[in-house]
Amino acid sequence: VNALGCDMYLAISHELYLKRLIVAGYDKVYTIGRYFRNEGIDRSHHPEFSMVETMAAYENYEYNMNLVEEMFREVGLSAFGRTEFKVRGHTIDFKQPWRRVSMAEAVREKTGVDFRECGSAGEANAKLAGLGIHEAQPSAGEALVKAFELTVEATLVQPTLVFGHPVEISPLAKPMAEDPRFAERFEIFIAGMECGDNWSEQNDPAHLLETFRQAYRAEERDTGKFHTMDYDFIEALEYGMPPTTGIGPGVERMAMI
Repeated sequence: VNALGCDMYLAISHELYLKRLIVAGYDKVYTIGRYFRNEGIDRSHHPEFSMVETMAAYENYEYNMNLVEEMFREVGLSAFGRTEFKVRGHTIDFKQPWRRVSMAEAVREKTGVDFRECGSAGEANAKLAGLGIHEAQPSAGEALVKAFELTVEATLVQPTLVFGHPVEISPLAKPMAEDPRFAERFEIFIAGMECGDNWSEQNDPAHLLETFRQAYRAEERDTGKFHTMDYDFIEALEYGMPPTTGIGPGVERMAMI
């Protein structure tokens, strides 16, 4: 900003700052703010938007599944006195409970292909090719995500919580204890649209530091841009962050629905 003689930065998320408050001893915190992400534009995405962000200590992603269902139901009843709405020509009912399905199981139900059986990227890409998807992916997990996006996502009409994302695309999420290939993470799908992304937070500072380093190396290799590591946040985790989870629903997208 020229008038103040200083650099100013646009917020992409308040997530790391909410986690610092959890480290400081708060149990539940939230913020409502404006954000900017330099990404694409379509009918459900805009670079500048409003978002609610929450963090709750001593809870996991299943707590957030319940919270999301309750939020949509309560907003519908409070603002309109009903839970049924017309969305993209479909009658959508937000009453609880919503369907919950793992990403791998959703793909298996739709295509008959079980990516959980794949031990390598080569095997997974062969299964992708069998589905007519010829975009080779660098890992079995990313192949599963590509199959989900192209064969399942648009078919999820009624409110659905899809969980168990591959850890390759979930750097901030905690791996599942029962199968560490997948993360304690879920996305919300309504009328074929992705309407939210939530997870149990990774609170191991050593693991997260290495994840950041790998992500930044890849970004710098692909774009030539250097990123400053948030060592202050890593140090905060070293003091101890309890098991924590949060949601980040977009206000405009929810209003649009």
